[in-house]
Amino acid sequence: MEEPKTRPQAVFVEWEDAASHGDGPWQENEEIKYEPEIIQQVGFLLADNEGGIVLTAGWNPNQFFPPFQIPRGMIKKIKKIKI
Repeated sequence: MEEPKTRPQAVFVEWEDAASHGDGPWQENEEIKYEPEIIQQVGFLLADNEGGIVLTAGWNPNQFFPPFQIPRGMIKKIKKIKI
C-alpha cells in the first residue's frame, strides 16, 4: 500500500463484525440465535473501493498505524468527519 502524503479523510464507520458463540470447544444443546455485533469506528480512510475500505487509527506524513480493512458488505454507515 502506498503511503498518502496528505492527511487522509477522517471518517466514522458503523459496521457489522463477525462473532463467535460460546467460549469453549463444546456447547450445550441450546438454541443459537443470530445477534448482530455492531461496531462503531473512527479512523483515517486509506483506501476505498468496491471491495471495502482500509482504515488506520493514527497517521502522519511519514507513517501510519497498522491498517485494517472492512469488507463493503459489512459496512452499514460511513460519514466523513471534518477536522
